[in-house]
Amino acid sequence: MNCSSLAKNLLGLCAILLLTACVSTPPVALSPDVELVKDNALPAPDAPFALRPFDTVAISVFGQPDLSNTVEIGPNGLANVPLLGRVQAGGLLPSDLERVIEDRLRGRFLRDPVVSVVVDRATSRQIVIGGQVRRPGSFAYQNDLDLSRAVALAGGLGEFGKQDDVLVHREVEGIKYIGVYNIGAIQRGNYDDPSIYPGDLIVVGDSPGRRRLLQILQVLPLVTQPLVLIDRASR
Repeated sequence: MNCSSLAKNLLGLCAILLLTACVSTPPVALSPDVELVKDNALPAPDAPFALRPFDTVAISVFGQPDLSNTVEIGPNGLANVPLLGRVQAGGLLPSDLERVIEDRLRGRFLRDPVVSVVVDRATSRQIVIGGQVRRPGSFAYQNDLDLSRAVALAGGLGEFGKQDDVLVHREVEGIKYIGVYNIGAIQRGNYDDPSIYPGDLIVVGDSPGRRRLLQILQVLPLVTQPLVLIDRASR
């Protein structure tokens, strides 16, 4: 083959590579009943969650550290609030409880109180984490929970956990959404760690490659020199 023919072949190969690089492929294989959403963020639940028995809330009164406390709502829905004693909290939204405490503090104890109520731990509401994690199961929702912290609650990725195959299932207004995430990319700061909400189901995928490698290593003798293997079973 002369230099001219070789140059033409190389140019043709480069053109093919450029064309294939320009063709975008979907990030996941979609079945006919799955629709790819344009927005890359899972929608958050619209309605706030009402407080329930055994939820733990952090109550803060601006400028009054002695009146700020973290309390657990009792089985009867009552919470012990400093100065006020038992206050009905079960069934109320956090914002509603803020107004109740402000109204009861105003005049008797403070002139114009500003109260903040934040759910610290929602024991009555669960998230479920399954798949390739070390401790799969149901876990109480915690305030400001993100995906990385949720996976950590389950002991982290299991031995065969696949970093780039982490699914978050969520239902919002009757629509079931599935978010696909890469824990490794999140830890590297490639994109934000998504928020997790009560009722979410998190599933960590399996890494067949890691599982196959372990099977190979288990049957090998003690390696004292470099080895090259052909894995025909994975074809």
